[in-house]
Amino acid sequence: MYRFLAIIRTEIQLLLRDIPGLMILFVMPMLLVLILTSLHSVESNHPRKLPLLVINQDQKKIAQKFLDKLKNSDSFSLTDISEDKTQNITDAKQKVMNGKYQALLVLPEGLTDSVKDYGQWLARPTSKKPQIKTISIFLDPTLPNSVREIFEAKLEKFDQQIQIEAMQEILKKLTPAHSTKFDEDQAAINLSLEYV
Repeated sequence: MYRFLAIIRTEIQLLLRDIPGLMILFVMPMLLVLILTSLHSVESNHPRKLPLLVINQDQKKIAQKFLDKLKNSDSFSLTDISEDKTQNITDAKQKVMNGKYQALLVLPEGLTDSVKDYGQWLARPTSKKPQIKTISIFLDPTLPNSVREIFEAKLEKFDQQIQIEAMQEILKKLTPAHSTKFDEDQAAINLSLEYV
């Protein structure tokens, strides 16, 4: 027993002589706890419904379907400034950079037509493959990665749903007599989401 107490006393003396060792032993875990709790509180401050600024330059069926999916979602709060002629993309980007909105979604003019052209090309390929217009997405640079990944996953999900619906519609129009069951794996349209 005496030997055990002597070992404890020796270890305490060694620790008291080693100030950096004491700091690592006691101060570093406290700092780690403070840092992790502050990071968690920053992420929890972001709203459940992400404020999303939208400029719809297309104003046609597929673009409208895409926006309807976003509006009906419980993840986004949409503000459509397409009708406001005083707003332009640069002003909208600035609002995102200032933190007023979490993201800007720009649906380019001709998006619906380009998706229809591509769907027709898939059904009856010609020599020239049409290009689909790109939907531009500008994200707030201060968004935590977890929120950014959820945002991107939700948009990809809506993108895929619209692709499938558009392909089904196009194939029904092009092949009414030979109506075969449409396989979702055949939906090769990609609305081309571009994260900037």
